[in-house]
Amino acid sequence: MTQPITGPAVVLGDDVNTDVLQPSRFFSLDRKRRAAGVLGGRNTALLDGAILVAGRNLAVGSSREAVILGIREAGVVAVVAGSISRIFVRNAVNIGLPVMSGLNDNGAIHNGDIVTLELDRNLLARESDGAVWPLDPLDPYLRGVLEAGGLIPFLEQA
Repeated sequence: MTQPITGPAVVLGDDVNTDVLQPSRFFSLDRKRRAAGVLGGRNTALLDGAILVAGRNLAVGSSREAVILGIREAGVVAVVAGSISRIFVRNAVNIGLPVMSGLNDNGAIHNGDIVTLELDRNLLARESDGAVWPLDPLDPYLRGVLEAGGLIPFLEQA
């Protein structure tokens, strides 16, 4: 059983590509620099403990793992969207960052809303009014990798 994840929503729109999530000028081996470049370096303090909430086609574009690393290092605790590129999902799961798709109406969620992601129940809930959005369940294999804390811990269990 996975514990629910609660945090303030940071809302993005549709068709957000990886170059918007983290422009290449912020790629670095230095974790602080990489984290500071998420969303182009704007308002990164808002990301600590946040759940990214996006619309359709999140992370279209390249499949750079540095984007996921930057998001996690900036303090994001989960990602929820209408649809997400498969490689982004796999990269996120591989480092243990919860990510789920199937959100039908991200427009009903606003920046700063406190939301809870319940992986076991495949839903996102807003704390202020109890509104609930169903999400698509993760593939059982990916779920196992995520529950282990990422790919390396998963493989170490085998």
